[in-house]
Amino acid sequence: MDNDSLIEGFVNRYQGRARKDYRREIVTFQKFTDKNLLAVDKQDIEKYLTELKKKKAATTVQRIYHQLGTFYHELYKAEKIRSNPFFKVEKPKASKQVKKERVPSFQELEELLKVLGEEFSLRDYGMVLLICTTGIRLKEALYTKWSDFLLDRDNNLGLRVRKGTYDRYVKIYPEVWEVLDQYRKEVLRVQEHYWKEDYYIFISRNDREDYRRYPDIIKPVSESWLRPVLVSACEKAKIPLYTAKDLRHANAMYALKLGASPEEIQVQLGWNNKNFVNRYNGVIASLEKSANDYTHRYFTGIIKEKRDKP
Repeated sequence: MDNDSLIEGFVNRYQGRARKDYRREIVTFQKFTDKNLLAVDKQDIEKYLTELKKKKAATTVQRIYHQLGTFYHELYKAEKIRSNPFFKVEKPKASKQVKKERVPSFQELEELLKVLGEEFSLRDYGMVLLICTTGIRLKEALYTKWSDFLLDRDNNLGLRVRKGTYDRYVKIYPEVWEVLDQYRKEVLRVQEHYWKEDYYIFISRNDREDYRRYPDIIKPVSESWLRPVLVSACEKAKIPLYTAKDLRHANAMYALKLGASPEEIQVQLGWNNKNFVNRYNGVIASLEKSANDYTHRYFTGIIKEKRDKP
């Protein structure tokens, strides 16, 4: 069977980004080996992994190993090969320790937020503020709805973060809410009753008009939208590129450095185990007391009301 048929027969069981990712990695691997995929052996795989390690992060190499291993496992199950060559190849190791260079300093984050606030839209600024002040995941931020914001009986502003059947609650700085509400009024141009509705907050510019008439059918902007925003903002701020994941790590590290406990960090970031805090060793529960209380004073000084840019 030819390579194209093998690849398409495998990737067609997936959809969207997963399909594209699997196809890309398998095609790249095949071009490197210059063989029929059914003839690949242990030595081919080891040479490829060695080459990858020269160019890519250990976690990326480990991901590619698993993707290719899954492909060959399916070939083995379908009896297209006698044995899976990946069974004989040692899994690449990748440390889960967060590296210092992947966490922005206070000064770098201040420069980034300054640029976003002055030169980018309120949507872009609000999204980054939400992630770096709460530590929520990019996908969690994207799927945030107006109705997820709430006030407790002591007037603490919080956000319900949905993950499957499990919800957690994180505190929201009043200054962040002011930016988001300004985005609602000046950019989305919708009324206050949206606060009570299950409407997504971060939407495409092209959907704004429909959002005012049919908000319940509008989906959030895609995950790929934020990366070019951060690429451009980091360049303008003259700092290294930091991703949404790096900003999430920064929230945890800052809170730890300023006195938050592992238990508070666990609740804030939605970890299953407080031992995840050990990932930050090399770098540095309720709304009444949450991990981002420790960073509030810092962020208050750099969050400013900004106008949206066209």
